Formats: sequence, structure tokens, C-alpha cells
Amino acid sequence: MATRKASRPRRTPVRGSSRAKAVGRRTGRTKARKARTGAASRPARSDKRTIAIGEFAVRLRALLAEFPTLYAIWDKPEIDPAFREELMVAVARQNDAPYCNWAHRTWAESMGASEQELAKIEASKLGSLAGRKRAALEYVRALASADFKRVPRELRARMESFYTPREIRHIELVAAVMDLVNRSANTYEAMLSRLQGKPGEKTRITDEMFFSSVFLTVAPALVLLLARYSGRSFVDTTRSLVGYVQGHYAQKTTRPSPGSD
Repeated sequence: MATRKASRPRRTPVRGSSRAKAVGRRTGRTKARKARTGAASRPARSDKRTIAIGEFAVRLRALLAEFPTLYAIWDKPEIDPAFREELMVAVARQNDAPYCNWAHRTWAESMGASEQELAKIEASKLGSLAGRKRAALEYVRALASADFKRVPRELRARMESFYTPREIRHIELVAAVMDLVNRSANTYEAMLSRLQGKPGEKTRITDEMFFSSVFLTVAPALVLLLARYSGRSFVDTTRSLVGYVQGHYAQKTTRPSPGSD
């Protein structure tokens, strides 16, 4: 009768041995690879606030009903263009939408917004900004965070102390437009996440495909427009977009949360 060999306990590599060094080299390579790709820390893009086609249609219809006011905001304009773009950067930052953040940051810079103020908005450090501007930026962030429902009373009271009802309505519409665009772009990013083998639970593939087709149609035209507006080539502007988005995800874990100040 054959005797079963007793199983040997797994040996831990002795420090300094050739086997321990090999294991260390493999572990080091794995960590380096994760650091390069961001696999160890990058959050899933599918976790962001996205939108379904039906909700998009309802919200778009509501915004189109405000077309005369939106025209006054963008074409007249009744809001300082640089301030309007800063509001949109604040909403994009709240919604974690780097493509939109890059676009409106670029526009804001072209319209005279200071680099220091934009950096503070992106870092959610609004405390040192002027009271009037700070009130509006905190208000639009709160609106996006609350899905345009109730915001803290003190924020509304501060807005009413600085702005007229008409100005507040204009600021709310700017935030609503940006929020709709952000969530559409985030749904495109959910498609990217799905293609990487990480489908989200909050979006359907039909919504992702729809918004991906819209995004990939509109984005090149937007980049071309920004290139002409800023006096750069299309290639340089595209590189700026790609670099900004990559940097956004590379630094994600070191940035403060959107609600911090």
C-alpha cells in the first residue's frame, strides 16, 4: 500500500536569500505598475453622478423653456463672463467632471479669471475669496450636491444679501446647464469604465452608448473652438485636455473632497 507523503509547510523566504530577492523584485514591479496606471487608487469612473436619457430629456426641455434668460446670460451678457465660467468650474469640480472642468477653466482664463482664483475653486478652498463671489460659488456647489433641491438656509440667506432675485436666478441657471453637461460627460466616462471591465451599477449601457456618441461628436468641435479662442493649435489644445484629465486622476487621492474647504 502506498504511503501518502506528509504535506510540507510552506516556507517563508529567508531574508537575503535568492528566493526572497526574487519575490521582492516581483512585488516591486507590481507596485510600480499599479502606481503608473493608477490601479491602486483611481476611483471607478462609474461611481460618479450620471444621467439617463429620459431624465436628460426632461431637464433639457426645462432649460429650453428658459431660453430668453439663457440668451441674456450668454449673449448679452448680464453676468460677467469670467464669473460665469468660474461658477461652471465650481459645479464641474463638485460633480467630478474633468473634461468640463478643463473646458470652462480654459474659457475662464481666456476671459480674465485669475489663475489663483481658479486654483482655489478647483481645490475647494473658497474661504479667502471675496464674500460676494464666495457666496455664489458655495451656493452652486450646494445646488449640484443636493440635485437642485433644498440647500441650507444660511447659504440662501447669504445669496439674498449679495444678489438680486434676478441675479440669483441667472446663477442657478448657469449651474443647471453645467450640471446637465457634467452628468452627460460622466455617463460617457461610465462607458469607458465598462470597456475597462468595470461596469457601473447606476447606468445602463443604452444610456452610456447614447451619451458617448454625443460626447465624441461634440468634443472635437469644442476643442477646435477653444483652440481658436485661445490662439493655440488643435493638437496643443488636445494635448492640454488629455494632460489635464490624466493629471486629475493621478492626483485624485491627494486632493480634498468636494465638500471640504
